[in-house]
Amino acid sequence: MELDLLRRWIILGVVSAVGAGCASNGTEPSTSIDHPADNKTGQTSSASGNNTIIAHVEGVSITLEQLQQPLMEAYGLNLLLRLAELDLAKSDAAKAQLTVTDADIQNERQYMIEGLFKDAPPDQDRKQLLEQFLAQRRISAYEFDLLVRSNAYLRKIAEPLIKDKITEENLHQAFGVVYGETVQIRHIQCANMQEIAEAQRRLAAGEPFEQVARELSRNERTAPLGGEVSPFSREQDLPQAFKDTAFALKEGQVSDPVYADGAYHLIKLEKRFAPKAVKFEDVKDSLRKQLYDRLLQTAINDLRGRIRDRIGRELRIEDPILRKQLAEQLEKQQSEQKSRDQVRQEIQQQAEQSRKAATEPTTAPTTALTTQEPTQTSTPATVPAPATAEHPPATRSGD
Repeated sequence: MELDLLRRWIILGVVSAVGAGCASNGTEPSTSIDHPADNKTGQTSSASGNNTIIAHVEGVSITLEQLQQPLMEAYGLNLLLRLAELDLAKSDAAKAQLTVTDADIQNERQYMIEGLFKDAPPDQDRKQLLEQFLAQRRISAYEFDLLVRSNAYLRKIAEPLIKDKITEENLHQAFGVVYGETVQIRHIQCANMQEIAEAQRRLAAGEPFEQVARELSRNERTAPLGGEVSPFSREQDLPQAFKDTAFALKEGQVSDPVYADGAYHLIKLEKRFAPKAVKFEDVKDSLRKQLYDRLLQTAINDLRGRIRDRIGRELRIEDPILRKQLAEQLEKQQSEQKSRDQVRQEIQQQAEQSRKAATEPTTAPTTALTTQEPTQTSTPATVPAPATAEHPPATRSGD
């Protein structure tokens, strides 16, 4: 991915700040600290190398220390957690005598990109979509590369754990799920109830749902598609509140606010599809692959959750800047949790009032508006998970 000069400096500085190096040709990132070479050009440097002069402008020297501190403050903690996650995954793979090759990493990268943009038109440039996605999420190319690599190691560890786990009974159950009734919906994803209120106001004013979704939805995958989500069944791996609401709607209806996957949604049912007339034997192999991918992703998520728990228990941060960032992140998480609890209470009260008042026919049945927050099993108790790409409520099982 091509980056301008400033972004190259930023990534290089962050890597130096957390003691990691990653060459542009795809060599392995490392948390080891590379000590600067002896100065042979007359530049001054301290024992730590922080005073090394890295640039000159009109007689003024710029040192590495001047560059490192603001970069540490901006990106340090998140990259530290990503590096810790990758190192523990590599360590676990080594203990299991498993090897991850460059080809494994490239395959993982392609798999992740295809999963992120599977709903995009086939002729749209995935490289450009990824650049836009990372820029919108403020994720550096280096950080994305760390995620790809840790996923590759976790996949290698998980594969032996699920070998021969899919039974004939599993396949028949999956057949009923995949080829049962499905729905096609659009949704508008918002961060809070204020944004939901603005979306509702615009919809009430007669603006098309697709237009409001494109302009207001915070879901990078579905917003460009007018909020459209691929058809899904009642048994698909999605938040229960999201599915319950979608299947309770009539075609053309728009739901009340729904809390799911850490966000708030307005859902519009586009179309309902009857069960398909398909023979089991004709789709058995494809169902096996789908089940395998889903089971594998579940195992990967479980392994990542355990690693993050270990990081939460064992991580000891010596740098004062990073310690301060960690304290601020934990305080922010606690504050956000309180806000989510308050909003859930408001939605529950709204649903109760709607039940008592016998809502209008155009409103979704409030019995479907479950406001329980999905259980986060992969976030450590004491250390926040690194910020990463947010998945929409409807994704393939391998995302």
